[in-house]
Amino acid sequence: MPVTLAEVQQLAEQLTPAEQAQLIAHLARRLAATLPATPAQTGAGADPWTKLASFWREMETLAPPSPDPSEQLLADRRSRQQMIEGSDHVHT
Repeated sequence: MPVTLAEVQQLAEQLTPAEQAQLIAHLARRLAATLPATPAQTGAGADPWTKLASFWREMETLAPPSPDPSEQLLADRRSRQQMIEGSDHVHT
């Protein structure tokens, strides 16, 4: 059974901002491979290594994901513990 766009969008909303950026980069690469090359892409200024370095510089300027991974892990553990033991047994 194929996955719907709505399902993909719902799953994407559960990702951290950094993971969403990685997903966008992945999709952009896949789409770029299917599109015809433009004159700007075929010229001398289209050095892929320069573009890659520029991409990573832009990624570094993004704010860190909120919450950070350790905060998310602790929140997930508290949530699972609450589901198992009930809210009166959760350690914070």
